[in-house]
Amino acid sequence: MKKNIVAHIVVFLLFFFLAAFITYPLIFHLGDLSTGTGDELLIAWINKWIIHALTSQPSLLFEAPSFYPFQHSLAFSETFVTSSILFALPAFFVKEPIAFVNLDLIGSLVLLGFSCYLLAEYFVKDKFFSLLTGTMVVFSPVVLDKYVHLQVLLIFFVPLSYLFFFCFLRTKKTKFLIGSFICFVLQTYNSFLPGYFILFGIAIQLIFYIREKKGKIKWLLNIRYFIVIIIAFALVIPFTLPYYSVSQAFNYKRDIRDAIHLSIQPGDLFYTYQFSRLAPLLSWLQHPETYPAAVSFKNGFPGLTLTILMIISVIVTIRSWRRSSYEKKALFTIALTGLILSFGPFLHIARYTIHYPFPIPLPYAVLYYVVPGFNGMRNAARWEMVFILALSVVSVVTIQELTRSLSGKKKFMLLLVVFLFVIGEYKNTFHFVQIPSQQKFPQEYHWLNTIPNDAVVIEMPVYNWNTFPYATDELRRQYFMTANFRRTVNGASGFSPPPWQELVTNLLLTFPEEQALNTLKKVGVNYIILHMDDYDRLHKDNFQLSYGRALSGEQVVGKLRKSKNVKEVKGFPKTKIFELI
Repeated sequence: MKKNIVAHIVVFLLFFFLAAFITYPLIFHLGDLSTGTGDELLIAWINKWIIHALTSQPSLLFEAPSFYPFQHSLAFSETFVTSSILFALPAFFVKEPIAFVNLDLIGSLVLLGFSCYLLAEYFVKDKFFSLLTGTMVVFSPVVLDKYVHLQVLLIFFVPLSYLFFFCFLRTKKTKFLIGSFICFVLQTYNSFLPGYFILFGIAIQLIFYIREKKGKIKWLLNIRYFIVIIIAFALVIPFTLPYYSVSQAFNYKRDIRDAIHLSIQPGDLFYTYQFSRLAPLLSWLQHPETYPAAVSFKNGFPGLTLTILMIISVIVTIRSWRRSSYEKKALFTIALTGLILSFGPFLHIARYTIHYPFPIPLPYAVLYYVVPGFNGMRNAARWEMVFILALSVVSVVTIQELTRSLSGKKKFMLLLVVFLFVIGEYKNTFHFVQIPSQQKFPQEYHWLNTIPNDAVVIEMPVYNWNTFPYATDELRRQYFMTANFRRTVNGASGFSPPPWQELVTNLLLTFPEEQALNTLKKVGVNYIILHMDDYDRLHKDNFQLSYGRALSGEQVVGKLRKSKNVKEVKGFPKTKIFELI
């Protein structure tokens, strides 16, 4: 037992070094570099807010201080609660909000690789084969491509939940059922889509177990098991209600066309644009000149080694289906389910949605209308992660079966060659940008700590998601607001309420006219943070507002100083702060 624990610790550390290698030099710049200034800044803000709320007013967790005056604004995006807590301590020592995102990225690779290793070891009982499984997953181009959407990388509880449920069905011990559903709860607290990954996987395991045992399943009808399941779903409900409330308040669901557009097609399984040395060749093989204009390619390539092993395992598993254990059949079916769902609601071939002789619907289309919450998700392609995780384990199980007659030395050399090919294919294409430290945040964001905690601010000009290219400024502003967490009308997230969009659009078009100031007073805004350089840019770009060309920063300040509705309370070189009176 002690020897096994030591081996697991060694493997865990190995995955840590592999993750550091994949993301190099990020491990040495947790507080000052980032892979970008888009979703990365939003996720950093969410992580920091989670810890701030949990350590001050946990009951207000979902009342994040953006998109004022609308409620449950944390439910406009993923919650990242589990990962925020998990990486809170190292982030505390780094003392920079962006450290959360970098720890999310590195930690997700470590824990995803390690959890896949544990799931594989359950099947193969061999640490080298198991290590290969986790290594292929974390070096997979399609997995690494999720580095911006960290909620799709932070799914290490998915293979762990599968593992615990396999153990439960094999041993009938309640502790393993508890472990599986603890993983479900913790995964759902971070993001809801991986929660569906778990539920679908558990359901498939159960179906194959029932078929295997041919009715000998009375032991499953145990009150303890039902209590565990009920408690698990009860724990998820408090996190589900804010999302349900937002959906009901705005009669909102994702258009099925989003899922159609954001799905992969069979050809994408052999396409990648980064993280693989084969990317130029794979792009050339796609023959893009034969496709429609503005065609959309999706990165779906698992990696050359993993693809070859997957193809072999599919052929071998189908041929030996009757002889295979129900567990391998279940895991294979979980992988196939993930692949089919990643193709979205309707089949695409050669960059076209099939229309002739008729559209070919896929299971996703049915689930969209039948399964609660499914219509709130827009990116069907993310189901490919289930395919990668499950089939990588099946592949290693198959390779172990095929090499059973080899001597230990030959088997080790074969695995070593495979390891070298997996790592050798990897190409570091991360592009890092410098992120300012909190000490270098614009002064106005630190000054906001001097105003009352319940004060409401707005930063002008305010942008909506469709005011490209200016809208990205809202992500930068939201990141700076981690210095004070005052309530603000501004916001950037995966969803924004239509009434909020209308409000900020009208404010952008009419400010600094009296009409806009009266609207701000009605909303309950106390302070206006005026970014003069942003108005200078709008003026230079000849941006059209309701009253004509946007004013320069100095002109806007001049008009506000003449207004009886506001008074200037603080000035910085390129920013003026006004209080509504």
